[in-house]
Amino acid sequence: MKHTIKMSLLVFLIGLVIPCIAIAGSATLHWQPNTEPDLAGYRIYYGTSSRSYGSYIPVGKNTTSYTINNLTEGQTYYFALTAVDTSGNESGYSEEVSKTIASISPPVSSVTLTASPSSPQVAGTAVTFSASASGGSGSYEYCFW
Repeated sequence: MKHTIKMSLLVFLIGLVIPCIAIAGSATLHWQPNTEPDLAGYRIYYGTSSRSYGSYIPVGKNTTSYTINNLTEGQTYYFALTAVDTSGNESGYSEEVSKTIASISPPVSSVTLTASPSSPQVAGTAVTFSASASGGSGSYEYCFW
């Protein structure tokens, strides 16, 4: 009976872990530096609708590239850049560019769950699980309930 309960729990947990793997993409922007002497920095705007951006990401004046992480796969993102001077004046938006974050095939070739039950094994006893994954590349998030 104990063996059946442990196996059922393990199968249930694998069902919870695997669908919860979240894959995140990224976009790297590169631009030519602004040469005005009063440049204070840049602002990167992005969103999922053309010319409809959320808040901006401030970047320093000596920066000419930036990577935005944790973007949703399959989603198209639109990006624009502005320059800000030392008085706080902001330029108009740069030309807009877009990127569709590629869908990535399942990122892991295996998921291993290891149970470390407390002794003795009785109803209500805590069981600790740990997980490891191998194969694939990218950024992954594993959820446990």
